[in-house]
Amino acid sequence: MIVWLLATQNWDNVVAPGLNFLFGVLVMNVIFILVAATSYFSSAITEEKEEGTIALLQMANVSPTGLLLAKSGTRILEGLLLLAVQFPFALLAVTLGGVAWEQVAAAYLALVAFVFMAGNLALLASVVASRATTAAFGTAGLLLLVFFGDDLLALPARLMGIQVRIANWQALNPFTRLRDVTSLLFAGPIVEAHFWNSILVGTAAFVAARMLFERFSQPTAEGAPGWMSRFFSTSEDRQLAARPISHMAIEWKDYDFLYGGDRFLRWKVRAYIIIAGVLSLPALVRWDRHTLLLIGGNMVLTGVLGLLFETCFIASRMFSYERQTKTLATLLLIPDMKTESLIHWKEQVAVLMLRPVRLMLGSGLLVAFLGVLYAGFTTAMVVTAFATPVMLLLFWPFAIFYIRLLRNLIIHLSLRVSWGSMALGFSLWLLFILLTVSLFSLVSPVLSFWLSLIPTSYLSDYIARKNVALIQEVACKEG
Repeated sequence: MIVWLLATQNWDNVVAPGLNFLFGVLVMNVIFILVAATSYFSSAITEEKEEGTIALLQMANVSPTGLLLAKSGTRILEGLLLLAVQFPFALLAVTLGGVAWEQVAAAYLALVAFVFMAGNLALLASVVASRATTAAFGTAGLLLLVFFGDDLLALPARLMGIQVRIANWQALNPFTRLRDVTSLLFAGPIVEAHFWNSILVGTAAFVAARMLFERFSQPTAEGAPGWMSRFFSTSEDRQLAARPISHMAIEWKDYDFLYGGDRFLRWKVRAYIIIAGVLSLPALVRWDRHTLLLIGGNMVLTGVLGLLFETCFIASRMFSYERQTKTLATLLLIPDMKTESLIHWKEQVAVLMLRPVRLMLGSGLLVAFLGVLYAGFTTAMVVTAFATPVMLLLFWPFAIFYIRLLRNLIIHLSLRVSWGSMALGFSLWLLFILLTVSLFSLVSPVLSFWLSLIPTSYLSDYIARKNVALIQEVACKEG
């Protein structure tokens, strides 16, 4: 990834090329830390609950503190070691110019603190939740509070015209610290409020996880302890639901038992509205003629990020549950059921679960268009109004082909590895896109995205065929 950033760096008329390179490396790390926190870190305890081995670990006379340190501490240590491996290469920014070694050290210490905080917040979600799915969404919610919690707390005061800044909360945001570190005017210190606040929050999260461990170590009959069950389909919901017709039984089973049913779908809609609202808070406070356009843009951004996250989440759960419970062979024993048909029915549920994302994207485009009308028909607005549909038509094939590759890749990994298929699949997918686009940009910078669709389509079809064979192999091993 660092080699790719060097190869694609624009060196023309850049005052501080090392600073641009360092900022790209830091942003890349923050993205991968967020992916790891919502998948790899958050499954530390839930994987034991889902496999039914949490009671065995407790019978081994291991203290809860030791268990939490062993399960979560090793994963956090792996993240810190990956940062340590990068550090010597990141020092290349010093030789490129415009960066002092103190800035590189300060930036990586900020990443260290962020890994510690994100890992322990994920541990807290993993202790409270009984399923990896719940832990992933819980971790995402806690991280959203880290990034945007100060805006929520300061909203009442801002609505009354009082400007309030919660300095300690803003210091938790890694982007705030990294933006300061990569400034040309940075003068230190290497360690400041972000580091200590992140360590404090991470330690508090670990203490909270330890205090709640006994309470949530045994899941309820519904598979979701306490208040978590409010977000998912319950036995009462399923009893009141219409009985499925025979050829839709798999869809009904996955929709209600695997993905939470109608109740979870409604909560997702509310969550997307809240996220888009939080992102739009600064624009709502200072309302002007461009506010509607900004709100529409934030809704589209929320929909795009939700599309990526939900694609990863759904693909990682599509066959992993059957693989863990060893029921894949049973599904294939259904009369007239072929592997391709099984994949088809499961993909139908995946499309159904993406309804909140499609709603957010469509609503965002509509609000953005209304924002253009509200802002007035200036030349720039007219060009934007006509250029947006054209750009959507031009880049829509990329979304289709790349999302299809991401889904097939994560499905393949979920059939091979027990945990972490979501984070690993997203990382490999992102690396593939960056490398292919960079490779074809050497041939034609303008057509690089279109040329990259050729290997993307071929690789996606190849992995899809391998998935069919791998499902049959796993089913045969189950007997």
